[in-house]
Amino acid sequence: DCIAIKSGRDEDGRYWNIPCKNIIVRECRMKDGHAGVAIGSEITGGCHNVWVENCQMDSPELDRIIRIKSNPMRGGNVENVFVRNITVGECKQSILGIEQKYWHVDEGPYLPLFENIHLENITSKKSQYVLHLDGFDDKSQIRNIYLKDCSFEGVEKPEINKVTGAENIRFDNVTVNGEPFHEMLLFRGMVFLIFRRPPTHCSLEYTTEILGRRKSTHIGNFRYRIFSRLQ
Repeated sequence: DCIAIKSGRDEDGRYWNIPCKNIIVRECRMKDGHAGVAIGSEITGGCHNVWVENCQMDSPELDRIIRIKSNPMRGGNVENVFVRNITVGECKQSILGIEQKYWHVDEGPYLPLFENIHLENITSKKSQYVLHLDGFDDKSQIRNIYLKDCSFEGVEKPEINKVTGAENIRFDNVTVNGEPFHEMLLFRGMVFLIFRRPPTHCSLEYTTEILGRRKSTHIGNFRYRIFSRLQ
């Protein structure tokens, strides 16, 4: 991985229980690797509030742009990942890859939860596909994925975009090979309602309006709010 974010592995991570949080990745050039920015798989302590912006990623040996991974023996809660203004020349596999059964581990007592992943203004000239979200067949532990103002060209296999065990995936002004991308392919018996435009409470200015408890925090040039649950 070009940049790898980790917060502890298995029992060590549960013992210390210290999440990675409030991380900014800005104005980087990334080449070869399994991912441009990877979170996990040693993410047992959790990861909250990551910004990736104004970066260039380009290599036939770069597998994915953003990758989040764990498994049910490792666990971890990853939330509030904001990615914007990314220029991709090419990558080998997907723009966004999420794996909750990493290393083919699909059973265990510590289910990972990944939620609130926002991608805005991502352009790519070549990839095999756009999304690979590999969660659990019988439950949704991947939640609230939002893509806005993105253009993906040279997608070689758009028919193998994969989404399993995810809910609330939204696209706003997203094109794949010049065509509007506002529906999902796939589903192993699961049904997704995909909206062309998100509701007004969902914004990529790092503010999400919801019901419930809220907290406001300021880091650098960003102001963001963290809430307990979506409206």
